Amino acid sequence: MKIRIKIKLIIYSFVGFSLLPLILILNNSSTPQGQAVNVSEQEYNSTYLFELARRAIKTYLETGQVITLNDPPAQLKKLSGAFVSMKEDGILRGSIGYMQPVFPLHEAIIRSAISAAVNDKRFIPLKLSELNNVRLEINILSPLTLYDGDREDLPTFVRVGEHGLYVKNGGVSGVLLPSVPVDYVWNSKTFLERTCNKAGFELDCWQKPEYEVYYFTTTMFREPEGEKEYDEVFGPSDTNMDVVNGNLKNFLQQYLDEVNKTVKGVRALIAPHAGYYFSASTAAHSYKNYEPNTTVVVIGPSHFTRFPGVSVLHAKEYESSLGRMEIDKNVVEELDKLSFVRDYEAAFVKEHSIELQINWLNLVGAKKIVPIIVGSLNLDQIQEFVNSLVENNADLVVSVDFSHYHNQTVAEELDGKCLESIVRLDEQQLIRDYVSGECEVDSLESLIVLILYSKKLGLKPTALHYETSANYSGDYDNVVGYHSVVFAK
Repeated sequence: MKIRIKIKLIIYSFVGFSLLPLILILNNSSTPQGQAVNVSEQEYNSTYLFELARRAIKTYLETGQVITLNDPPAQLKKLSGAFVSMKEDGILRGSIGYMQPVFPLHEAIIRSAISAAVNDKRFIPLKLSELNNVRLEINILSPLTLYDGDREDLPTFVRVGEHGLYVKNGGVSGVLLPSVPVDYVWNSKTFLERTCNKAGFELDCWQKPEYEVYYFTTTMFREPEGEKEYDEVFGPSDTNMDVVNGNLKNFLQQYLDEVNKTVKGVRALIAPHAGYYFSASTAAHSYKNYEPNTTVVVIGPSHFTRFPGVSVLHAKEYESSLGRMEIDKNVVEELDKLSFVRDYEAAFVKEHSIELQINWLNLVGAKKIVPIIVGSLNLDQIQEFVNSLVENNADLVVSVDFSHYHNQTVAEELDGKCLESIVRLDEQQLIRDYVSGECEVDSLESLIVLILYSKKLGLKPTALHYETSANYSGDYDNVVGYHSVVFAK
């Protein structure tokens, strides 16, 4: 029997919020209590967790009563910190939780859900009639770990998207979850500063030994929104009716036709993953110069879930808006030999960064692909990953957007700084600029993979095109940057 996976897509767009998520520490004791446990997403039924949280909110809004579970599942009996957040149309509506493992997980979720709905003082309490309008996010916390290394090394140590931060001095503290710097496209230094600011401390408090800095990880569940097929909803705007009406192939082809081919022998490329209305012009420059002759590995960031390593899609085919594409089983089997490779299909279900590239590859004639979502990788893992790509003679497509929601001038400075390191194939400078905040990108690991891959194959970068979302939105105060770069012999 032929196995195939049908990818459904909800386009995800970072939104500049006026408020950071408020995470109230309901237990404010000076030291962690109880015995927390490390968890993995596979341990929990996310549908059950969301039903539990929603039932808790609904019952409380209807009766004022807090529900209890007489016989909760075994994994929910463990003491654990947990947070519940609510968003309405992508905007924060409430966020409260427990840092400390003082309650069984089921009770922590119930209490946090109710408090997020009615006790977050920045928002009007949620009404029962509004419950169906919000989407929930549940974070289950690992134990807190005190950072005891050199404070100057903290920005390098902290991994955006993997670590949450908790700073404390006396009885005052502040915390930010791992998803926050990802949503705001912060580097690790900015993340540290914002956590200090959250507690009311000076921005550089993380550098001072009298301030305790803890880190933690979370298992995060985001409640899915109503799903639509990709060719019905493909980006943050429905203004291009050709695409909305399903004429995606014609829409993309028209952009390819407007670009001249200038580079031969391309083996790797950078293309953006914003909605096609904003990014198709930039991506077309990369794909016009690419003639696939071998398996194409497509890597992109994870916008919806956090996990260590990379997730490789294990299926025979990938069905996107422009048709099915074969997944190269042999390359997948070779990648599976790496210890950090995961078979985590859930990472692909809503992830737009991959499908946007696969539609282009379908259009330019690629035959076999390997879709990969990048979680978090260290440099040793990146090198192993690159070695496997080269050994399997795979081409590489990197799906990446650059700075988010600065004005046009600042965006051009930040994106230009990133480009300097990319075209010089200088991954160390790219890391330094990213950590210092001089460069912003939503998938640093992917770019490091690309640079090391290009070095190993002796590829030469060529920057082809740069623009921002302002060219299409008319908003020059809050832009997203897009680069087109190809790498050829």
